[in-house]
Amino acid sequence: MAGPNQPFDDEPLDEALDDELDAHYEALRAYVLDYIEEHEVPDETISALLVDLSFELRKVAYVLETEKPSVAGLKLALDRHGAEVESVVRAHKKEAEIFLEGMRRALTEAEQDLDDDEEAPKGADGTSPGRPKQGH
Repeated sequence: MAGPNQPFDDEPLDEALDDELDAHYEALRAYVLDYIEEHEVPDETISALLVDLSFELRKVAYVLETEKPSVAGLKLALDRHGAEVESVVRAHKKEAEIFLEGMRRALTEAEQDLDDDEEAPKGADGTSPGRPKQGH
């Protein structure tokens, strides 16, 4: 994907397919982020595992979708997938500046929120006034 909504081949999508891909992307993203947090997997490790998994899934898809799979055909399918991955890398490089600006903004806002929480007066139960208690 060139982004969460763009297939590898960069052809425009109709709105329904775009929405469907968006929903899948967000669901997978949430699942992976929850998994990372739950299992304390380093970002570099999970990234490498997901890339490897994408190739594994492509190999399985080739075998299941091809009447007479061959080694040469599988290698060609993997070459195509590699080219698609390279396309994703190029798209992310183009978006690098925008991404960093957004992340810097988000980190600054999160830091300010933490500072605000530390400075806010605490109630008798230790929570900030106006904030719901956990589990209620």
